[in-house]
Amino acid sequence: MKSQSRTRPARSFCAVLSAVAAAVIVLVAPCASDGRQSDSVTVFHCAFGDDWDVNYDGWPDRWERKTGIDYPHYVNIAIHDDDGVESKKCLKIDLDGAAAAVASPPIPVLSRFSYVFEGRLKNEGLKYSAVVLSVEFCDAAGRVLQMVKSEPISTTNGWQSIPIGPVEPRDRATDHAILRLTVVRGSKGDLQGHVLLADLSLERLPRIDVVTNNPCNVYTERDSVSVKCELSGIREQDPEIDFQLLDGSNQVLQSERSHLKAQRIVNKLNRGSDAPEKGDAPDGYEGSIDWKPKIPDYGFYRISVRMSTADHTAAGATGESQLAPPRTVNLVVVPPLDMPKRGEFGWTLPEGDQPLSFQDLSRLLPQVGINWTKVPVWFDANDQQRGDELIRFVELLGASNIDVVGIIDRPASKMKIGGRAVRDLSIADILSQDSATWSTALEPVMSRLALRVRWWQLGRDTDASLITQPKLNKRIEDVRTALFRFGQEVRLGLCGDWEAADAHHGKVSWDFAQ
Repeated sequence: MKSQSRTRPARSFCAVLSAVAAAVIVLVAPCASDGRQSDSVTVFHCAFGDDWDVNYDGWPDRWERKTGIDYPHYVNIAIHDDDGVESKKCLKIDLDGAAAAVASPPIPVLSRFSYVFEGRLKNEGLKYSAVVLSVEFCDAAGRVLQMVKSEPISTTNGWQSIPIGPVEPRDRATDHAILRLTVVRGSKGDLQGHVLLADLSLERLPRIDVVTNNPCNVYTERDSVSVKCELSGIREQDPEIDFQLLDGSNQVLQSERSHLKAQRIVNKLNRGSDAPEKGDAPDGYEGSIDWKPKIPDYGFYRISVRMSTADHTAAGATGESQLAPPRTVNLVVVPPLDMPKRGEFGWTLPEGDQPLSFQDLSRLLPQVGINWTKVPVWFDANDQQRGDELIRFVELLGASNIDVVGIIDRPASKMKIGGRAVRDLSIADILSQDSATWSTALEPVMSRLALRVRWWQLGRDTDASLITQPKLNKRIEDVRTALFRFGQEVRLGLCGDWEAADAHHGKVSWDFAQ
């Protein structure tokens, strides 16, 4: 790496992964005429009617409100009448200048299904605050495993429907879901602000996962490609699964139809037995089927998967009904190549091990002809496992002639500078503080990685805030002194217009620029 870095930017990396690593797809059932999914099952509905307030105290039974300094008791939250919604009832929050948060009772869910939430929201008089609706998937102990949420919503134009999903629980330990409304207070509170919530529902949908036997979807052997289709929550016990292999021009190269022999799903309400009992009703069917396409040559391919039924009642006159549009998985088959010892091209991993794990990346990167990888390395000092994962990743890539550039940009912890979260600051803002403020948080990173990583970049590829700073050479030298105290040979770089920087700063003290 010379004065200008040649790593491919984050956008290119994400585009490649979108093309070859979209391994899991979710089948969404078609909509009925009323807008609901035709295969949906309502697992929770709250209209804040009398069935949710059996003691008539104005508070929905089994719901909880958050309390504390930021969530004072004087904020009035109660069930109110409202003719603007079908149920004529809603939960009304009078903010009185503060924040507020309420949560539903636990809703039993299964990881075999996907779920979609919808609620009605009306915000009045909000100037500084915003409302966020969220669905939390938790394990049996109440630990949040996964959360999806709406964008922050300020004042609405009357009642507004807020949908979330479909979303698929990723963890098989998922036991229940909680619906949550949070009013986030801004720089000031809204004294006259009101938030109204009504007609909440959580619906269960069928789910289909289509995965390959390679998480990266990059192969070097043509006969090693295998696809698995896993379905759950379907209403048909014997649906037909159509597989198609397509080339890069969407020409069909191979087709095959199979019948899925599904098994009943029985929700026993955690009775601790796998055997269905008398009176148990099936929650649909589940099963899986594998397919090995015949790849004719190296290149880019798509595998299309479609589920249909031969039930003439559902199909009508055609005799066949397609239950969902075809879904595709993209993959690449490339010949094995010798890894060059040196090269100038690389990939930036802007989110580190997302969407692929470090283990998967350590297998993928040696196959794509690069010699450089940039990765954020500022981990929390209390997260020793993260440090171990980064060290292992660096060592595995080094064995494949890939140098790692450690990006120092945003810490994983909730560290604050000047009252602002460090994650919201540019690298120039962070380094403008007293060195003791940021060097202390970086010390665990440097003590574990400095002897393994020789290239370091201040700020991510899109952060050019340092290049225009006055006395930049001195600031870079201060960083070297604070971070690299063990005499190791390191190369320090930053982002920006490197030719303009040379002209503006004269002889520079950094080793490379992106």
